[in-house]
Amino acid sequence: MLLFKEVASMKIEKNIMATLKREMDKRSVNYVGLSAEIDIPRTTLQGYLNGTSHPRADSIENLADKLGISVRSWFPVKSILYL
Repeated sequence: MLLFKEVASMKIEKNIMATLKREMDKRSVNYVGLSAEIDIPRTTLQGYLNGTSHPRADSIENLADKLGISVRSWFPVKSILYL
């Protein structure tokens, strides 16, 4: 049985992946283009997109700043309240 923290963490990771994909679509770029635009290694971004790596808290904040979005948009409200 998954713990609430694990479920919340999976939701956050899915939100981050969905947001990154949405930003690529919005900007009409692939992951290589987005990585250059927001100045992070393409392999790092690729890992975030396919779920093989996960951003640390400081990386999440940095990504949100570079994308011009709110960090809060990535976190389900319940996960913030209970983590």
